[in-house]
Amino acid sequence: MFVTASFSLFGHDHPVASGSVFHDENHNSIRDDGEKGVAGVPVSNGEEIVLTDEKGNWVLGYDEETNFFVIPDRKWATPVDEYWRPVFYYLHREKNSVAQKFEGHEVTGKIPESIDFPVTPKNEDTRFSIYMFGDPQPEDEKEVGYLAQDIVQEILMDPVKRAFGISLGDIVSDDLSLFGQVSDAVSQIGIPWYRVIGNHDINYDVSIDEDSDDTFERTFGPATYAFQHGRVHFIILDDVVFHGQEFYQKIRDGKVKKQKPYIGGLREDQFHFLENYLKLVPHDDLIVMCMHIPLFQRESPHYKGLSSFREEDRERLFGLFENHPYTLSFSAHTHFQKQHFFTEEDGWNHAEPHLHVNMGTTSGDWFKGSLTTDGIPNTTMKDGTPNGYGIVEFEENECSIRYKVAGAPAEKQMSLHIPRTVEKTKLGETYLWANFHMGTEKTKAFCRFGENEKWMAMTMTYDFDPRVVEAYEWEKQIIETFEAQGKTKPFQLMSAPHRSTHLWKIRLPDELDPGFQWAEVKMVDRFGEEFFDKVIFNVK
Repeated sequence: MFVTASFSLFGHDHPVASGSVFHDENHNSIRDDGEKGVAGVPVSNGEEIVLTDEKGNWVLGYDEETNFFVIPDRKWATPVDEYWRPVFYYLHREKNSVAQKFEGHEVTGKIPESIDFPVTPKNEDTRFSIYMFGDPQPEDEKEVGYLAQDIVQEILMDPVKRAFGISLGDIVSDDLSLFGQVSDAVSQIGIPWYRVIGNHDINYDVSIDEDSDDTFERTFGPATYAFQHGRVHFIILDDVVFHGQEFYQKIRDGKVKKQKPYIGGLREDQFHFLENYLKLVPHDDLIVMCMHIPLFQRESPHYKGLSSFREEDRERLFGLFENHPYTLSFSAHTHFQKQHFFTEEDGWNHAEPHLHVNMGTTSGDWFKGSLTTDGIPNTTMKDGTPNGYGIVEFEENECSIRYKVAGAPAEKQMSLHIPRTVEKTKLGETYLWANFHMGTEKTKAFCRFGENEKWMAMTMTYDFDPRVVEAYEWEKQIIETFEAQGKTKPFQLMSAPHRSTHLWKIRLPDELDPGFQWAEVKMVDRFGEEFFDKVIFNVK
């Protein structure tokens, strides 16, 4: 007898596929004689979900294009390929992909007599940590090298063995032929690595959303799926809705404006999958959603008056979590870092807000900016966040998040700015600025000027980081000079500054004595953890 969490677009007239989930004792991914089936493991066709019976068997409906996949629970792990990409799926295709520029699906032929998913036992660790990459996004082989040398090389020296990693979309920058090279580079870390699809990972030479992920799925498997580790359920969502090359959207004053050929949102089949999966998740377990386009609305000029994520989809998504108060979501896409708290005003119906983390990116500012001594672009993002990656630590149904700046000590959690020299008469009109990369409105910021001085509260401000403004003007001047001389510019100009959501400032005290002085900044995050940094300057 099959236990089914079933709300589906598949009708009763659809054919059915069957198979098993089995204990792969010799790790060859083939069900050999004597290898037993595993009971109670969820298997899905992208909408319906069934639990395997006492012999490990399952039955599900299918159509001409169906993704079958196993959803491993805390006791079982799926195999990985030579690039440490998890292999948890079977893709059934009765037609070749319509995508032409990059390789898509090929016809798989008649449905197999039995689709069998191998699993092996794993430790039920309820305490573990993972890497979280925002937008690796190399556009050519040279930038794959930047990713390898700036990020992967550093992680190879990490003394902590993380459970796995997740890339939050934009694995590449439109050249989907680079999927293999990026997989190769990241595989050197030697842990399973899961991928979210981004808007730069889709096939643009198709006409409908369902065809836009063909090359991604050929390489990495389904773009929407789930898995469990400990008491944490990870739901990977394809939230890039492709509209085709011509897409217009009404803005709030009633006018019509051309939009990019995609928008953030979810399809009907994804909502069905989510609803069915959540029926199987204990109410007190933690659910982590990983997507590419953030749930909040963008504030950049391009999105002014437009939706970056369909509000009706977000409202419907939040409605599914009425019985699941322990949630967290991650995105990337924006190339700045932001944490957003959704409350009852946003349709989130729990006392505790839903935290959405828009993670800073491994590619930073698309690998732009002046070169370091290692020949890698500085690539600081437009909000002042250096490029890097997230480290998320879980214990039972709780977690903590920190941002690791590439090439810096783990303690480096903020960037400080003050003029190197300040005139004595201008102390009271000069500010010290602190950009706390993982800061939110729940952060408390303090500063003191000298060892024996009292801590003073800093003021949070939505403004441009002066460090970024100065660097941008300096780079712009250099490039303009090279162009005026008819020379090739030495680097790609960094993006124009963007207001930061994690910036604080404080006026310098008038009573500071002439000579070199130092200031110390203390940040206290919402968990009560304290972070410190110091800066030195000269009073004349």
